[in-house]
This record gives sequence, structure tokens and C-alpha cells, in this order.
Amino acid sequence: AFRAAQSARDAAALTTCVLFAGNCWRELDELELALEHFELGLLLARLQGEPEAMARALNGFALVQQRRGEVDAAEQTYQLARELARQAASGSAWALTNLGGIHLDRRELEQAAACFERALQLSLGIADTRTTAVVHLNRAELFLAAGEQACAQAACAEAFELCCR
Repeated sequence: AFRAAQSARDAAALTTCVLFAGNCWRELDELELALEHFELGLLLARLQGEPEAMARALNGFALVQQRRGEVDAAEQTYQLARELARQAASGSAWALTNLGGIHLDRRELEQAAACFERALQLSLGIADTRTTAVVHLNRAELFLAAGEQACAQAACAEAFELCCR
């Protein structure tokens, strides 16, 4: 039993490392390498039966699609990631945040606001400070797009306060 548990932890750690590498490649704008890592991470997560890791891998795919300007495909991938993330409390908030970003890019402000509000509720509910800060930053962008300068400043202040704790 101990070896099986250790093996499962090792597999989960490997998946996390592969997905982290995918995000690093994405940040470096090496999108093909990023996709290869997200594909491998998705495969590993499927083999482990880990919906949260599968959602993180799909989220990575969607971020690459969004960067490439494939907004419709990214939206569909974010939706799929969100469905998987619902099975894991920590994943749904960031999936909604990213989906809200798609709506914001499209200037669909009401839909973006709804995604960000739900993401905020979820991240606060599980005390996920990092995700909550990111949601506040996305809300600030939304407020700026809506011409609400004071609300944008307040949202930035919330994010800053969370980051400085």
C-alpha cells in the first residue's frame, strides 16, 4: 500500500512538473513546446484519473489557443477545463477567470463580469489567495473596459493587499 501511495504521489508530481514546464514554454512564446508538454500532462493526468490535472492541462491548451488568436477554440477548451475543474474545488475558479478573460477580449462585459464574480466566490470559499488576487486583477481590467476607474483602482488595491500578506 505504501509503494502504491508513493507511486501515485510521484506520478502526480511528474504531471505537475510537466504542466509547469508547459507554462514556462508558453511564457517564453515557444508555443509548440508548450503544447507538447500540455499534451503529455493531459495524458499523464488521464492515466492517473486526476480531473484537476486534466483541467490544468486543458487550461494550458486554451491559453496557447488564446495567444494564437484562436479565441473560439480557446473558449471551448476553457469550457471543457471548467467542466473537469468542477470535480476539484481549486480548479473551477481559475477556469472561470480565464473564461471571463475570453469574454473581456470580446467586449462581452456582462458575461465577463459573471465569470469573474463566480470565480471570486469560489476562490474566497476555498481560501485560495493567489487565485483571488488574479480574479481581482481581471475585474480591474473589466472595470477599466466599462469606464469605471474608481472600481478598477479598488480591485487593484484588493489584489495588491492579497499579494502583500
